[in-house]
Amino acid sequence: MATTYTRVVSTGLLAASNKACVRLPAAPRGKLKRVFVAQTNGTDTFSALVYTRKGACESESDLNIEDSGSVSSVADSGGNFQVTFVSPHAMQVGDTFEIKENSNAAYNVVHEISGVVSDLVVTTTTSYAGAGTGGVWQTEPLSPTSLPANYQLHTVSVTSGASDATEMLDVSYLNQDNQDIHRRSPASALWLEVDLSGIGTPTTLQVTVTTESDTMD
Repeated sequence: MATTYTRVVSTGLLAASNKACVRLPAAPRGKLKRVFVAQTNGTDTFSALVYTRKGACESESDLNIEDSGSVSSVADSGGNFQVTFVSPHAMQVGDTFEIKENSNAAYNVVHEISGVVSDLVVTTTTSYAGAGTGGVWQTEPLSPTSLPANYQLHTVSVTSGASDATEMLDVSYLNQDNQDIHRRSPASALWLEVDLSGIGTPTTLQVTVTTESDTMD
């Protein structure tokens, strides 16, 4: 027999002009019945996306990966793509990693390391395709996150500081976070990416999520 669960999540202060990823407690599989987002210190208008995978959020890495971080810069190394990371990595020649949200879309793919210059710099088998800035990287997950729309469950439109409280959903979902090699089970969560890029001041939110499932971790 299916049981309905409602959870309320209060965020900390979220940075203005940015995107934030909020964990929503939910069973590994079930139906999303309702999402209500309330801005507790303002009346701004913005949007939020509900994902079944944390790595689909623009600035977040997946669960259960070995290494991740931010991209500092890119360069041409004899025609091959060379990348400098913000913090040290532990990868070796032959390892693979994924980049997303670089300004040059050609780099938002999975790369194989052909040379380790230092603990901050690696050269890859990818061809250099011009300048690029920003982005985050992670060791290769079970499947690349370059198509976040594949994991999008619902769009929440927030007007005057709150979403439509009467909006009722009935959307089936399955958590698609990377499985822990020891647990071999999906995570108990959905993920809400809040787009505050058009808001000039930090904000806090209260998110109410209702799901229906036979089990709840």
